[in-house]
Amino acid sequence: MWWSRVIHVRRVLWYTKKNGTQVKWMNQEQKAFFDERAAGWDEHVHHDEGRIRAILAHVPVHGLPVLDVGCGTGVLVPHLRRMGASLVVESDVSPNMLAVNRAKHGDEGVRYACGDALTHEGGPYGAVLMYSMFPHFEDQRAALRRLRRLVAPGGCLLIAHGQGRAAINAMHREADEAVCRDRLPPMAELHSWLRAAGYGVGWWRDDEDIFAVVAR
Repeated sequence: MWWSRVIHVRRVLWYTKKNGTQVKWMNQEQKAFFDERAAGWDEHVHHDEGRIRAILAHVPVHGLPVLDVGCGTGVLVPHLRRMGASLVVESDVSPNMLAVNRAKHGDEGVRYACGDALTHEGGPYGAVLMYSMFPHFEDQRAALRRLRRLVAPGGCLLIAHGQGRAAINAMHREADEAVCRDRLPPMAELHSWLRAAGYGVGWWRDDEDIFAVVAR
């Protein structure tokens, strides 16, 4: 499996103290991996555009700024433009991924933010999107709490995959040591985490084709 062959990284955590404990997640080896392979990424990773449209149909973005967390090469950008987002902020730790993204999509209505979304200083946003990336947070519950501040009043947060939970978890379980423990939680457990972080749970879907939840 391509994913299992190429990802072999070590995770590093930094802890800083300021008004309580803040955990910043940064992984230099993983960042280097994505940087080195960004140019050929789209040849290896494919997304079902119909499933993306089905998911985003439940996320109002017209006239609103949107933060796309862990955006990679920008699979969501054409959809968000079509839906009339006022601004799309593409956030990723990999500058080369963002460079490919920018080469594909340009600067019209799009800004590019290289860094850790958990310490992102922009916003708030009408929608904060996490497409095909949530399993890789070191502390998923803490990530939900920290991202809450980036969601504008009346806005929403999306966690979504264009595959079912079983397929996503099986892919990681069979992958390299660095990601073999990365999991999507059961939907009911994710709902509980969201509520504990101050969100209300809206539309959700959990089947063989899509794992997605919209929280407000």
